[in-house]
Formats: sequence, C-alpha cells, structure tokens
Amino acid sequence: MNVLGINVGQNASNASARDGGAALLVDGTLHGAIAEERFTRNKHCGGYDRAVDWLLQSAGLRVADLDLVAVSSYGEEARLELFGDLGFSAARRLEMVPSHHLSHAFSAYFPSGFDAAVILVADNEGNIIGKRRYIELWRNTMERLTVYKGEGSKVTLLERDMEAEDVVSLGELYGNFTRFLGFGSYLNAGKTMALASFGDPGRFANVPLIQRLDGGRLHCPLRNDYQNSSQEIRRYFAEFGHELPPQRDPATTPLSDLWHDLAAALQQQLEDALLHKVRHWVEVTGLRSLCLAGGVALNCVANRRLLDEVPLDRLYVQPNSGDQGQSLGNVFYGWHDLLGREERVTLPGAGVYLGGGYSGAECLAALEGDAADLKWRISEDVIGDAAQLLAGGSVVGWFQGRSEWGPRALGNRSILADPRAARMRDHVNMRVKHRESFRPFAPVVPWEHASRFFHLTSPCPTMTVVARARNEVAAQIAAVVHVDGTARVQTVSRDDNPRLHAVLQRFGEISGVPVLLNTSFNDANEPIVETPRDAVRTFCSTEMDALVLHDIIVTREVS
Repeated sequence: MNVLGINVGQNASNASARDGGAALLVDGTLHGAIAEERFTRNKHCGGYDRAVDWLLQSAGLRVADLDLVAVSSYGEEARLELFGDLGFSAARRLEMVPSHHLSHAFSAYFPSGFDAAVILVADNEGNIIGKRRYIELWRNTMERLTVYKGEGSKVTLLERDMEAEDVVSLGELYGNFTRFLGFGSYLNAGKTMALASFGDPGRFANVPLIQRLDGGRLHCPLRNDYQNSSQEIRRYFAEFGHELPPQRDPATTPLSDLWHDLAAALQQQLEDALLHKVRHWVEVTGLRSLCLAGGVALNCVANRRLLDEVPLDRLYVQPNSGDQGQSLGNVFYGWHDLLGREERVTLPGAGVYLGGGYSGAECLAALEGDAADLKWRISEDVIGDAAQLLAGGSVVGWFQGRSEWGPRALGNRSILADPRAARMRDHVNMRVKHRESFRPFAPVVPWEHASRFFHLTSPCPTMTVVARARNEVAAQIAAVVHVDGTARVQTVSRDDNPRLHAVLQRFGEISGVPVLLNTSFNDANEPIVETPRDAVRTFCSTEMDALVLHDIIVTREVS
C-alpha cells in the first residue's frame, strides 16, 4: 500500500505559495519526507514536483504504483481542479484533506507514539470555515487555534477557535509584531523569540495583546489589517498610554530597550495564553500527554513552560510543525482516516532523518570543478580527526547520512563548533551564518551527559524545547547559553545518531566538555543544504574552516 502526501503550498497557481513538499509511505513504513525548498534552494517555496520525483525514484515507484495521493486543502470551497493538473491521474485515488488544522494534528499525534493525547494546533490561519458570500461587507471565520483528541488510530475535534478575518490569531499576532520589529515576515518569528530574552515584559504589562477568557478561550483584540499592521499596533498601544515609533527599519534604527521590551511582552503573553488553553483541556480530558503542531509550536520557550507548569507526563512537538509538515500529516490522514488502517506506521531515522542520503562517490564528485581551491583527504579516523579540528577552534561543516525533516539541523546537515568561549558565538554569527548578533546557537550533547549541563529530566532530540543551563557549568559552554540562561538543547543517543554521538564523546575526551555548538548547515536566507554539492557550495561561500563529507575531510588551500 503506497500513500503519497503533498502540501502544494496554498495554491498551485499562486506564485507566492509557500512551504511545499511531500512524504511517502510504503507498505506501512515511512519511506521519506522532504520539502521542495531543499531542491530549488528557494527557502519556503511552494510546489512539490522535485520532492515527489525524489521520493518515487528513491523508492523505485511510479505514479501508477500509488494507491492514494492526499493533498492539503485551504478552504471549504477548494476542489482538486483549483490545484490544476497535479499530474497524478495514473494514481488509483486522489483525495483532498478537508482541513488544514486536521492535517497538522495528524502530523503531530501519529509520530508521537502516544496511545492518547490532547493535540493543539496553532498557527497564522487555517481553513475558511463557511462559504464566502459576495456581499458588500462579509466576514469569514478561519481556523485559528484548534484542539483535538487523539485516541488509538482516531483523531476527533474538541474545539475550534474561529475568529473573524478582522481579528488576529496567535500566529498572526506574532507575525505582525515580527514585522513591526523589523524582521520581515512571520517566517522570521524565531528572531522575535530570541530578542524577547533581552527585554522586560513589565513595561507593557497593561496592554492586553491576548485576552484569556473562561473555559480556556482566547481572544486577540487587535484588528487584522495586514497592509497596515504597524499602524494598528501603534493605535492599539496608544489606547493604553504608550506612544510607539513607526515600524523599525533595521537599516537605520538599531535595536534598543524599547524593541526588546515589546518582544518580551508579546512572548510572555503568548506563553500565558498557551498555558491557559492547555491547562483547560488537560483538566477536561484527564489526558496528560500533549502533541503540538502549527507554526506557533516552533516557539521552544513557550513549550518549556507548558512542560514545567501544566500537569503533563509527555510532550511531543512535530519537528516540522509549520506548513511543510502538512505533507507528513496528509500521509497519516490518508493511512488512518481515508484507508481506515489502525496499525501504526513505522518511522525510520528516529522520525527526523527522512530526507536524502548520498554515497561516498557522490561526495567525491561534488569536489570536482567548483572546488579547485580546496584540498581534501579520506580520513581513516574521521571521528577523531573531526574532534581534533573542533577542539582546535575550527568551525566544521558536518554532512552525514540522511537529511533532517524540518527547519532544525540535528547532526546530519550541521555546522559544529567549540562551545566553550562566548566569542565563538559571535564569530559564527558574523563570519559564517551572516546573521544578527543577538541570535543564540543550540548545544548538542549526549543524553547520558545532558543532566551535567542542563536541567533536564527527559531527552530533547529535536530542539523543540529549551532547558536552563546549570549555573555551575554555564561558563564552560558560554557560546550556547542565551542571555536568559537557557539553551535550545538537542540530546543525542548512540542509537539515533551514532556518528554525531561519537564525535561528541571524542570531543569531550579532548576538552572535558562533551557539548558542541550546533547550527543548521546553510548561509543566511537559504535552506539547509541537501546534497554534497550544496554543502561544498555553502562551504566555499562562508568562512567555515573545514567540511566533513562522510569520511572526506575538506579544508582550504593555504596560499
């Protein structure tokens, strides 16, 4: 039984479509899942062609071998013809997933492995609920925040927060402030989260950005005016006695306490809102397991508070919880709902290493032509050699195995560095990643050593929850501890990623600190590298010191 899930990305004919990709299930095992951006090199692009081609070719399948193709829908009125000719007429069955949020829910619940859970989906917006009426003044209600219950192989709706289009959602609110702070679109919300740690939320405590109502309900009172969101924010804050400047221009206006405090107020109210919602449904259902998806689920600071302050036993956050993750949700929806299968899908690669893997020969081929000014050798002890490079202060591009599913590099498409000196954070931000100096880096640590450095009681394999660094050792890993004393930790087990685990162990033997700085293998504004050629190209365009492609160690010629 072969099931293909696709997220087209809003509309196949829409040039502004985003976050396309595909996932493939073969005979009850997830064969792979990958975003279209990994092939086009256009970050957050829509579409699915290259992702589908790779999945089918790597599985040895044709379109005619597909039993079911499940495609995301973005509205009750949507019909397959609105997506144009998807090119799957040879497939046995083509179905539309009826709800954007339902797809997100399936993407979080079924990979979690939980037998039962509360599932919370929060993002910018989901489906239009109710048909449009072409009258002089009309309003649609949209999926904004939805709660489901997962039990066995079934997912049922518990609550759907439907706000009118002139009222913002949690994700939209965060996106509007991200633009106001000068960071572009909601796709850069992580910058707002990082900036919030520098601010004082009390400065704007009297401004209710998110109202917490009875029964766990939430309301965001700002008007939804995308084109004029900056003016709307200023108008709203003026009602409470705060005169704000115009939207920040990063080219002319440096970050100051004002911008820090705005980010901090927004972040705290988002966290409080999520706590309010989840507490209610945990109490109502009696379930102590929680699954999260939708773009808001990438807020790892809020996720930590949910774990710490709600009576939960387990939390699972879909590592690709934005719209790219819908292709995976569609596979599970097709398998469990459309096909009625009760048996759980087998997830390879710890459920996160689902992309392409490349041979040593392909890595060697990538070093031809464009890499004339590089030197390379095949290492007989690549683990030891990489650890020595890192301990000597080198910034190393690390390319191994199958690529990661989602926006976080988890040790197969990573840039690694020594975390012991704070100056390494500044060096990697400025000279390698070419990004803002206030943005933190994640630590990666073997699970068996994690409690020595962080307050952790359970593994964090996908960087979806922050942890507080232990005061007595924080100075030993200064490059990966944020200004608020937390870090977005990745814990690694020998079974899940043996090569990364081995490098951490060897680095620890040399340095006394089995922790590395880990950031995604990409330059600013580009997707994580997928192929060996992508890795070589990015290495050449940045100031990394070395590149490890499987067993090949690449350095620069010294003139």
